[in-house]
Amino acid sequence: MEKLGKFIMKNSRIIFWVLLTITIISMILIPFLKIRPGFLDLLPDNDSYVKVYRKATENFKSVDSIIIGIEGDKKI
Repeated sequence: MEKLGKFIMKNSRIIFWVLLTITIISMILIPFLKIRPGFLDLLPDNDSYVKVYRKATENFKSVDSIIIGIEGDKKI
């Protein structure tokens, strides 16, 4: 840990300029960053289950929940 402290103190100006350069480059490139928070954007396009899910969302507009009905004879 002492070696790291000595390195930082010896090269503080270089470290400062490197970090400043990285910060400026990040600020310049941030408008090109695309964030797609949609669930379907995270899924692979070529998976068969994903294709079925996409088709279901086109037909039903929402497939976030499923209602299951069970029918049977009532025997007590």
